[in-house]
Amino acid sequence: MFPYYRKILDHKPLIIWGDLSFEDLDFIAAKLDRQTLALLPVVASLEQAEGIWGRFKT
Repeated sequence: MFPYYRKILDHKPLIIWGDLSFEDLDFIAAKLDRQTLALLPVVASLEQAEGIWGRFKT
């Protein structure tokens, strides 16, 4: 999906929503412009949400 995400971001902001692994989130955050990107991961627990928040709050 990465090439498609890049093409979209060349023209407008992008929202990625879904069940994303930590590896997917790390890859996306490292490779795509975070200024024009919104990540909306679906989580199954408070612990999972806190783990994601801890990775990206800085």
